[in-house]
Amino acid sequence: MKTKKVVLMSIMLALLIISSKLIIPLPLLDFISIQIIIVYMLYPILGKYHSFLTLFIYLLLGIFGLPVFASGGGILYILRLSFGNYHLFKLK
Repeated sequence: MKTKKVVLMSIMLALLIISSKLIIPLPLLDFISIQIIIVYMLYPILGKYHSFLTLFIYLLLGIFGLPVFASGGGILYILRLSFGNYHLFKLK
């Protein structure tokens, strides 16, 4: 793998993690994350293989317990019924 691709993958991974914490509150739902913009930018910038690898590393970081997802991380976070949409199903 070339150094330029590794650097671009690292930058995009950092942007994924940062953008998952940036949210826009919505009136009907609870919030939407800015992360979707970064996900749509992955393929044009990195290509098919490297964008898949970046998302796979992101998911692995979250599974191993780093709080990279919008509301935390860890294996129990992934095993939730809502997986990432915790705020949509919270009891009021």
